[in-house]
Amino acid sequence: MNVEELKRMATSLSEEERIWLAAYLKHLSQVDSPAHKAELSAADRRIGAGDFVTLDKVERVHAALKAEGL
Repeated sequence: MNVEELKRMATSLSEEERIWLAAYLKHLSQVDSPAHKAELSAADRRIGAGDFVTLDKVERVHAALKAEGL
């Protein structure tokens, strides 16, 4: 399959499928990148050190913002 065929196929996709495809292509472009691997390792270290937000906290903040109409 060549690039022109891929373009034609992409044109026929729904908006949701195009969004998924764009995200997948971005993933493929980063998956083997040393910079991306370093970024993931750094994030893992921060999470391991306790630098994260719990789902409960996110839900409470969301509820508070929603109550304020934001």
